[in-house]
Amino acid sequence: MRKRTTNELQAVYIIWMRHMKRFVRTKGRVLGSVLQPLFFLLAFGMGVGRALTLGGGASAGASGGITYLQFLLCGLIGMSVIFASVMAGIAVIWDRQFGFLKEVLVAPVSRLSIVLGRTLGAVTTALIQACVIVLIAMMMRINLNLPGFISAVPFIIALSIFATGIGLTVSSRMQDMESFQFVQNIFIMPMVFLSTAFMPITLAPEWLRNILLINPVSYILDGIRHMLIGSGEIGLVYDAFVACIAATITFVLSAISFSRMEV
Repeated sequence: MRKRTTNELQAVYIIWMRHMKRFVRTKGRVLGSVLQPLFFLLAFGMGVGRALTLGGGASAGASGGITYLQFLLCGLIGMSVIFASVMAGIAVIWDRQFGFLKEVLVAPVSRLSIVLGRTLGAVTTALIQACVIVLIAMMMRINLNLPGFISAVPFIIALSIFATGIGLTVSSRMQDMESFQFVQNIFIMPMVFLSTAFMPITLAPEWLRNILLINPVSYILDGIRHMLIGSGEIGLVYDAFVACIAATITFVLSAISFSRMEV
């Protein structure tokens, strides 16, 4: 029993380490993790963000409001985390095409360990990219609650697990990269842009407000804003509840999908 547990943990570590080495060696991905949020901050935040002040919500500080640049920053953290995590699904398709996935699936370890290793790898890279965005914000002198970033980490992890679960579930059913990219364009992109990543609930029209409120990403981003800028539009308890439920559901779905994959 002890030996089997050791083997399972070793499998998780090896898959995680492989994911990290792939991330570090992909120079374009590392560079993109820096340039993409910087571009959005300059294009959206520095344009209208400096002149726009939003309502502070239930937990706003004494200033009574926040700038759009602060609001956007948290949305960019969420967007970066989602895209970084979905890459775990693309990695599955690459491994399938080059034969590595078959070798992993026939290994004497459980499919759950494979999913856990890939998920931990995606979470780690997502956290790295979130830290990069916060560092950029510090250099741009955006007002943030830096100690609150530690409190925001559980929400970032939950968002990463949620997105990774979707990516792994979809990729386990796909055979080629084009099909996965199609699903990403019709599902992942709308999930990001139809959340509170770029628009507050209070400023959205009623029809869009209803969509924002059924999107679990909106709740997780709201939790990040509670911690990082001290302002949110939804109750923190609701945010934490939805984050846990969403992450658990997609992780379980990905584990089930991998358990049913054929070699």
